[in-house]
Amino acid sequence: MTLDDIPDIEKAYGDEIDRLLLQIQLKEITLCETCDTFFKYIPQKRFCDICKVKHEKERRREYAQRPEAKERNREYYKKNREKILERSREYERRPEVKERRREYAQRPEAKERRREYAQRPEAKERNREYYKKNREKILERSREYNRRPEVKERKREYERRPEAKERKREYYKKNREKILERSREYAQRPEAKERRREYAQRPEVKERKREYNRRPEVKERQREYMREYQQRPEAKERKREYYKKNREKILERSREYNRRPEVKKRNRVQQREYRQRPEAKERKREYGQEYYKKNREKILERSREYHRRKKGEEE
Repeated sequence: MTLDDIPDIEKAYGDEIDRLLLQIQLKEITLCETCDTFFKYIPQKRFCDICKVKHEKERRREYAQRPEAKERNREYYKKNREKILERSREYERRPEVKERRREYAQRPEAKERRREYAQRPEAKERNREYYKKNREKILERSREYNRRPEVKERKREYERRPEAKERKREYYKKNREKILERSREYAQRPEAKERRREYAQRPEVKERKREYNRRPEVKERQREYMREYQQRPEAKERKREYYKKNREKILERSREYNRRPEVKKRNRVQQREYRQRPEAKERKREYGQEYYKKNREKILERSREYHRRKKGEEE
């Protein structure tokens, strides 16, 4: 449709145009110089409220880039540092501010900007320098944050998602050696050992661990892992080295354990069940034949000695 298709355009829009022109002449409304928006007439006001805020931000941004403005801001910050930080913290604690920040952080363009900035060499260098200077403070703040119940719950909820589990598995496969090395190095630190000891002594932790270890699927998984682990050459070597160093202590502990009545009873039942298995019988038969071949003379000599002794007792 074109303007020629409307025969009476002045009739259609004439009244509205006349009304606007009349209001402008009477200085009731005026037109914004940048966005063609009508707003209430105020002397000396050239822009609507939205454009005014935009121009004001632009003007402040330009002013803040001047060297003398930067110097003045630095001086003011040094004198009033605590007051400024307290005011900033109080502002950041407001629910509406948190909600606004959260909403902004989820926008795709905001995520892309953060990602792009984090890849810059100067940003990486700055982050490394800051971490070196403030390592303990950063770690303490991180630990304090991760202890909050809502953070723990959020983390658990995220880790249950299938895509999170898949991502974690992929990362572990690629970086297994590096992760294990870092874990071993961390586990040797005195503060880490102390923290683990203190945590393991809590009653709720012990109860949770017992309840978890009673599950059939957990027991099966642990047995499967131990079977696989004990076949590794480094595990066998480590076991041999430990046994050589602590042989007497291990044997004494084993003897003391096997003297217990409940252990003896359990061992007898297990041995009886084991002997009834076809593979155990076959293994015993093969071992007996092999042993007989190697020690035939010794066995026969012992047998003759036994029969002579028995015969002498009968006489």
